[in-house]
Formats: sequence, C-alpha cells, structure tokens
Amino acid sequence: MSEIYLYLRKLENFSIIVNGSQELGYEIYNKRWGMFHMDEDDFQFRTVSNSEILTNSYHLPSKGRYALYKGELIEIVSEKKKVLLVSDLDKTLWSPLDETNEAYDVFIKYWISHFGFNDSILVYNTGRNLKEYIEASKNLFEPDAIVLVLGNYAYVFNELGEPIIQEDYQVVLRDFIDPDWDSQFFSSLILSKFEINPDFLRFIDPYNICFIIPDEVLFQKLDEIKEFVKNPNKERYEGRLLNAKCIVSRQYCINEHFLEILPISAGKHLGLIYCQRKFGFTNDNTMIAGDSLNDIDVLKHPVYGVLVGNSEPLVKEWYAKKPRANKYLSTLTMAYAVKEGLEKFVEDSFI
Repeated sequence: MSEIYLYLRKLENFSIIVNGSQELGYEIYNKRWGMFHMDEDDFQFRTVSNSEILTNSYHLPSKGRYALYKGELIEIVSEKKKVLLVSDLDKTLWSPLDETNEAYDVFIKYWISHFGFNDSILVYNTGRNLKEYIEASKNLFEPDAIVLVLGNYAYVFNELGEPIIQEDYQVVLRDFIDPDWDSQFFSSLILSKFEINPDFLRFIDPYNICFIIPDEVLFQKLDEIKEFVKNPNKERYEGRLLNAKCIVSRQYCINEHFLEILPISAGKHLGLIYCQRKFGFTNDNTMIAGDSLNDIDVLKHPVYGVLVGNSEPLVKEWYAKKPRANKYLSTLTMAYAVKEGLEKFVEDSFI
C-alpha cells in the first residue's frame, strides 16, 4: 500500500479517482497536507476550475510514500537528520522579478522530498512586512513560520493558511532590546537633525525605522547618520538613550537604497533565536541562508550557514575578511545554493 500526501493550499473542488470511477477520500495529515492510501499503482487527480474539469493521471513507480505538489508527484525519501532552516526570502530563495523561479521550485521539491515529512521546520526570515509577504505568498510554498520586518514580528499559520502573530515573540524582543528604544521618537529626531524629506520615510515599526532615500541624498549623509545613531558618547535625548545601527540595502530599488535603523541588538537573528526555542532546535541542527547586509547578524550566529552566490558584494567582503566555522559562500545562486547547503548538512560536509 502507498501513502499519497496532497498539498491542500489553493486547492478547491478536487477528487482522487482510481479504477476509472472509484473516488477515494482523504484524511488530514497536518494543516498543509491531506493523505490518502492506495493499493493501486495508478490514479487520477481531478479539479474543477471556472467550470472547467482538469484531469491528470499518475503512475506510481513502486509502493511507497509520495507527495503531490503543483501537479507533480514527488517521492518522499525523508532524511534521518531533521533541520530548522531559517532563510531570507528575496534574492536568496525567490525573486518577484524571475517569472519562472525555477531554482525556488527545485528547492521546494527537494525540501518536500527530504525534509517535508521528518519534523524539519522551514522559516522565511524577511525584511518584508505582512502586506508585502501576503502578496508574495501567492507564489510561495507555505513555510512553518515567517519572521517579518527584520525581526519585528513572528507568525505561524492556522488550518486555513492565515498568518497568526506570535505574542510570545515579544519575550525574546524584551530580552534583547533596550527598553529606552522608541521608534517614533527617534525617527522624528533623525528626520529633523539630518533634514531628511519626510516622504522618504517608508514605515515605522516597534524596532525598525525604514527609509527609501535617493542615492545622491543618502550617501552625502550616511556616515554622519551612522555615527549619530551609534552614539559613542551615550548621549540621551529627552531621557532616551540612542544606541542603534544602520542597515543599507538596495533590493529592487534603482538609484535609491533602503536605510533601516534598528536598536543595536535587534535584527533577523532574534527571529532565529525565537524559532530555535519555539520548535526545539539547537545550533547543531539549524541552518541559515542569506544574501544581503541585513542577513549578517544572522550569519554571525554559530549555526550552519550559506551565503548564496549572488550575495551583495559587501556581504562577500565581510565573509572574506573573517570566514566562520560551518559557513560557506556558494558558487551557486539563490535557492540552488540553499539546496546545496542542505545536501552538505546531510552529508556532514560543511567546511
């Protein structure tokens, strides 16, 4: 008898047919997957969309466990080693500018086959906010959790695939971040002191002040802003101690950059720490992946890590100055590099 796991997200009005007409029922395996059993080697999967009936036929090469994802039958060959994979999204795993995202699809099929059913955990750790993530998620495999806005928020998904904010993440934030931090106050202070056009302010979150600033403006002021927010003299402003860092990234901007100002101890790494605590993983079975300057705090963490081959030049320079144990810069790009990292993790061949 074979077990077939069916990815339920974005599926409506479907049926599983064997012997030409017999319809099989399925049971819920978990919130993402349904499961049905088969003695036969052949079945049909039928969907109804816009009154059009679509039927795909499948043949099982042998008895075993398989996943049906995006119309493709994937053999499940679960690894003995489970992993917590916490990966950046844009330009690491996936890109909205790539119409096919072939690398991402290859990675997800590999993940499903090797880690999707062995209690491993997949987390997207991104600078996107919730609205931006939901827009991107139309084209994404649902992870176990997401960490958004450079470590400001953590979510898991309910049975309907809706993101549910994790209030206990605030415990991690309070453990690490100075209680003097006030994003609203410091954003006003920085706008005023450096005469930055308020229109350049993109959003303010509890532990992130985000600007998008034209290059000709930003790079005239950047060094001064960095020194000011670092505040080496520990000056207080209306009783509040400013102790922050700047993260500059381009992402998909042209002739402008993101400038994000965070408390000195904030960042994506707090999402990593939270996920390790929540899902019960240690540094020995955790892997991270990234490409940009906002990933450096995560890459400093003593876990397995991959810098994708298309990483920003400054990230490559940072790594070249001080290579770190169990981290490596891949020659492959984007999700191909992350897949390679998982293969190295399984083979114990990280250098």
